[in-house]
Amino acid sequence: MRILFYSDNFYPEISGISDSIITLGRELIRRGHTVGFAVPKYSDADYRYAGLDPDDSKFLEGFEVYRIPSLCYGNSPSGQARMVVPLGWSLGFVRKFKPDIIHSQSPFGTGFEALFAAKLFNIPLIGTNHTIMSEFARIYGPKYLEHTADKFLFWYYRRCLATSVPSPSLAEKMSATGYKGTLEVIPNPVSLAQFSPASPAEREALRKEFHLLGPTILFVGRLGKEKQIEPIIDAMVRLEHVPFIKLVIAGSGPLEADLKKKVRDLNIPEKVVFTGFLDH
Repeated sequence: MRILFYSDNFYPEISGISDSIITLGRELIRRGHTVGFAVPKYSDADYRYAGLDPDDSKFLEGFEVYRIPSLCYGNSPSGQARMVVPLGWSLGFVRKFKPDIIHSQSPFGTGFEALFAAKLFNIPLIGTNHTIMSEFARIYGPKYLEHTADKFLFWYYRRCLATSVPSPSLAEKMSATGYKGTLEVIPNPVSLAQFSPASPAEREALRKEFHLLGPTILFVGRLGKEKQIEPIIDAMVRLEHVPFIKLVIAGSGPLEADLKKKVRDLNIPEKVVFTGFLDH
């Protein structure tokens, strides 16, 4: 099959959506399919933010990628997000790529591009919803959007032939907030070559590198408001009596400076380790 993904999040953006669809695309190629992406064009600053080379041809080798003109959207969970104004930019690429199916990963700018393409060329459209939009609106957007975000989300995914979500809890929450369509739970893919148990020697080397002499609490992910990392840091104050306990926060993001300040204000710098960005 020829499969075309549309997504508002893609390489080089530090994003779980970006990671999951690239991993999925690589597995589909391994199984003999042809995979294309219609995604935002990022600035050189976005590549520098992630410590990546703007020449992404080697990383994305095997994919056909069309970069849609986009605008910076700074008030976002990743701090790198781009906004696509859906004006049919990708239609020429769709005509050339000739997909058998279009898979939309977002209901926003690229999602509307996907709707246009599916309708114009009579191509089946499926969608994946990665989150409850009202929760992001509550944290990042104007308060009035919180009440309309899910209605818009449901309006969009009702226009897809099928909709998947990555977890049962998300399916339950969508149904509880009013979504009437059929949902298929399909977990996000994981690269077993990258994520597998460390050997005892590797574990010991990491403990030495980060001076982990006792119990360790580990957070891995983007440092954003929606991740609710602050309560974990607060809990470290209550665990001061535990010998050598440490919290390791692996990742980077827009909340990093605030979290470091919180650690200093609580006077527990010896209890918390910030590793910074780690590539997968």
